[in-house]
Amino acid sequence: MKRITILLTILLLTAVVFAPIFGADTAHAGDGETLVKMSGTSDSDGVYIDVVLLRNVGLTALKLRLEYDETALTFVRALNWNEALKGLAFTASGTDTEVDNVRFVYGPGSKNATTGMLMRLYFKLNDGAKAGTYKVNLVCEDALTSGNVDVPVTVQAARITVDGSSNVQIDTEEPFAIDGKTAGIVCACVAVVIVFVVLLAVKASKR
Repeated sequence: MKRITILLTILLLTAVVFAPIFGADTAHAGDGETLVKMSGTSDSDGVYIDVVLLRNVGLTALKLRLEYDETALTFVRALNWNEALKGLAFTASGTDTEVDNVRFVYGPGSKNATTGMLMRLYFKLNDGAKAGTYKVNLVCEDALTSGNVDVPVTVQAARITVDGSSNVQIDTEEPFAIDGKTAGIVCACVAVVIVFVVLLAVKASKR
């Protein structure tokens, strides 16, 4: 009975350890998710963030809320690119209509599965902005497909890095993911530990 208990405990620990590894998001978004990526450029006039719809399961409506660091950036405007979700009405609401928030709404309308660039966001770098990294993100508040069914949306935010000379570098924040090689190394290490624990347990049970 003692040996069975030990073996069951080891199996349970193995399941707990390996489940997060094999359940990790290796593609950053599931096949049934809508994927939005933010990237950009900058020049002497400001910072430009391109919002691209990379994966679209077929949306009838989309509502995004803009989040950014107001100590470093000032939002100027958004330009609808009329590429992705073409045919769905675009509305931008500013702080004059929704206090402290800017939202972008597409639709509602007929199901639309187009991909490509959604819009370009324009920002000004504030005078005296401190050196550091600032995040510009779009939070999905609503995403629907036919029948008013909710659709999961993954947004890869933009990161704006400002150095001491006010030079700007922009990249895309990558969600946590484990690639195949890393997962293999982790699994091998865990396997070694489990074998060691099993050997110790068997040795202890014989005493």
